[in-house]
Amino acid sequence: MSSIKLFIIFAMSIASIMYSLAHVSFRFDLHVPHISTGKTVVLRTDFPIQTQLLTERLLAFSPTLSRPLSITYTDEPASYRYTANYFFNEISANRSLTELLREKTGDDSNVIAIIAHEIAHLATRVNFNSDIPAESRNSERFADYLAIKILHNAGFDCDLFKDGFTTMHNLVLVPDFDSDSHPSTRSRIAEGDRACKFIKNYGILPLNLYFEK
Repeated sequence: MSSIKLFIIFAMSIASIMYSLAHVSFRFDLHVPHISTGKTVVLRTDFPIQTQLLTERLLAFSPTLSRPLSITYTDEPASYRYTANYFFNEISANRSLTELLREKTGDDSNVIAIIAHEIAHLATRVNFNSDIPAESRNSERFADYLAIKILHNAGFDCDLFKDGFTTMHNLVLVPDFDSDSHPSTRSRIAEGDRACKFIKNYGILPLNLYFEK
């Protein structure tokens, strides 16, 4: 066999191994240095390596977390969503939804947009009284606002927020109206698009850009 063929086979084998490793889940502590404070954020996750690296970028530009952050998969069919748990400082990502989000783009762009939103919840620990619908909806808007800011500051295109939530809305098919806890998805996408354009043009994002009174 010629040396060229051997080289091609070797190169293809290495590429195959690297691709496989990128999709393998390892669970161990990742120590992420925060860009502005220098503090270390500990990330514990069973996400694939490629997603871990992108999540590290988000954490480096997020408000600092005082406790380790865990991101885990859940296979519960009734929980077809991403959720943030304040008590355990944990994000639960539905595995089936995550796979569908990846299929739509062939990468993690949709996934990262949703993770940014959940990190925003945990980083700020905003806990409005859920008995007051307007305040509860505003807590979601604040997490949207901060997610867009995190994406932008971490070097991602903040349009990922609009794309990610549009994809998830089309997949999950949730009713498109304000609930007691969340604004309508269409309004969040529209407001997120406006916020993204604002931060791209001016480099800042005012807190009062879109909140209910």
